[in-house]
Amino acid sequence: MEWANFDAMLLTLLDDCVHYYIDCMNHYYPVIPKQQLIQWYASLDDPASDPLALSIATFWVRHVLIHHPPAPLRHLNEKTIPDTVQAKLASLAREALSNCFDIPHTHHILALCLLNMTTVIPISQKALYHTVAVRMALALGISPLVWDQTAIYNDKNVLDNRLWWYLYQIDHFLHESGAISCSMLQPQSDNHEDLARLQRPGPCSLDELEEQTGVVVWSNVLKVWLLRRRLVLELERANMEDPVHLKHLLDKVVDAIGTWASELPAYLKPGAFLDTPGGPLAEQCYSISMERCTNLALLLHRFLPLDGTTLNPLQRQAIMMMIDGSIELISLRLAVLQFAPCQTWPGDLRRSVELLVQSLKYNDSAITARCKLGLMRALRILRSMAEVRWEDDICIEMIAKIEKIIIPSGTCSKGKLIMDSSPEIASRSIKISNNLYEGVMMFDRDLQPRAQYYNPTPTDGSGNFTFIEDPAQNFSAT
Repeated sequence: MEWANFDAMLLTLLDDCVHYYIDCMNHYYPVIPKQQLIQWYASLDDPASDPLALSIATFWVRHVLIHHPPAPLRHLNEKTIPDTVQAKLASLAREALSNCFDIPHTHHILALCLLNMTTVIPISQKALYHTVAVRMALALGISPLVWDQTAIYNDKNVLDNRLWWYLYQIDHFLHESGAISCSMLQPQSDNHEDLARLQRPGPCSLDELEEQTGVVVWSNVLKVWLLRRRLVLELERANMEDPVHLKHLLDKVVDAIGTWASELPAYLKPGAFLDTPGGPLAEQCYSISMERCTNLALLLHRFLPLDGTTLNPLQRQAIMMMIDGSIELISLRLAVLQFAPCQTWPGDLRRSVELLVQSLKYNDSAITARCKLGLMRALRILRSMAEVRWEDDICIEMIAKIEKIIIPSGTCSKGKLIMDSSPEIASRSIKISNNLYEGVMMFDRDLQPRAQYYNPTPTDGSGNFTFIEDPAQNFSAT
């Protein structure tokens, strides 16, 4: 499809996408510090031909159109426009990169990574882009730093290390999704013992305060992902029929996540955001707490019965903690939206909503009551999101499913209709199934660290809601 105003709006869109990428996203993953990005963009004679500018726009244009639309576009809410504009930007980015694919540059590597985190690039092409990015990194001598408490690194070392970890995340998600048969990095993205010996992303002298905090959050997110992977491997080898051993493992999981949280800097520990008035620093506090909730919930889910609906005492303990964590994440997201209304991340809520909906099958009155409380909170957030005005598939489908569960059939709430998922929504959900929504921090729905838990499965009477598959079939978790 074409959008008649694209050419006229291109430079405005590029300016706004780069601006809001720096303002809304870069402090989470400061691969390039803010001041360097500003200086780089200001130096461009023709942003419409620059591969990094076009790739940033491709990656971030949906966020801009939905949450920060340019003045001439504020009256628009045609649901096809974000897809159309993003596809056109991706085409321009591919053309720009084709002119420099044999010129290794850190900007080109980042551009390829950003394109790989969109739906407009086919999986086979993502593998090709990643191959080029890895080869460029090798040609530039970009490699991870080995952990050395006594070493002093210059800014170039630190920034190269950040870029390598960014590549690591793309490499891992492409490997998990089956897009590449094995990791292309050294150490490989599934070699957790060697990865544990590396220096994770850290601050440099070029960072502003919010970036210094953000890179510490990034480092600790990577740390908890690797921790969860080690625990998952142990759970996969465990005898799930031995209640004594399972109790030991449950305690170990809870203690391990608790220890990780206790080792966070004081300004990121749970509750620190109560002393932070709002803005990027408060956002960082909330986001790391949401990571704690997510990773603990995914680990606890593995203790639930694979079939049947009967819970033993240990399983009931696990599911209650999982539900509490899911509700806490929903509440944290609501708190963020009070001062950062563009940080919606519907896929984040989708994960928690799915955990809560699945827990309803156990026919336990206490579990059911607690789940419905969490679903009501999620519904309140979803209805307030700007994505609803654009008929975002994730939001519309979640609203419909939650209303179907908690609102009596045939009734409405506050004038809002109960929406059932239509074939059109189902087909569009498949088309944009890995758009930029899943994950607290970023990444596609299908190419992010928890995607293997949310592959489409056959549905029951609850409609076309996606449920969590048998975790035993998904042992390649992060």
